Parts: sequence; C-alpha cells; structure tokens
Amino acid sequence: MKNIEPTRRFRLVARGDRQWEICTTDGSLVARLTRTDDDTAVVEWVRTLPLPREYSSPQAALADLVMWEERPRGGTKPIPIPHAPPSP
Repeated sequence: MKNIEPTRRFRLVARGDRQWEICTTDGSLVARLTRTDDDTAVVEWVRTLPLPREYSSPQAALADLVMWEERPRGGTKPIPIPHAPPSP
C-alpha cells in the first residue's frame, strides 16, 4: 500500500479505501484508523496515549501524534510567587 506524508519518526500507511495505520519508521504499529460514514477518522491506539480517538482525517491524527511526541519533556522551573511583608 502507499505511504502518505512520512515524518521523521512516523508514517501513515493506507490499507484500503477506509483503513490506515500509523507505524514507526522501523515498522512498529502505533494506531489503526478507520474512516466512518460521517467522514471522521476513528483511531484505535495500540499503546496507551493521551490522544483523542476521533479526528477529522487520518492526517490530523498523524499531525497530533507528531506534536505530542515532540513536546518538551520534563518539568519546568517553578514560577516565583511575589511575597508581601506581613502587615503590622
């Protein structure tokens, strides 16, 4: 089947008229996608990810996965809270 919009780490592979898979570049399956009659893409994530199960298109699901994967990791430095001296 043909690949659509490859990224550095993921690729979207068409598996029929209404079926796609998102795979890593080394071939590991990340998600299965199905285009519904109302023109949305329903996603079955193979591993637990904090991402939606419905998208407007398979390309939107791939873009969301890439954004999530490229997010900054780890905590950030706390924002200092200004303190006022105690009132007399």
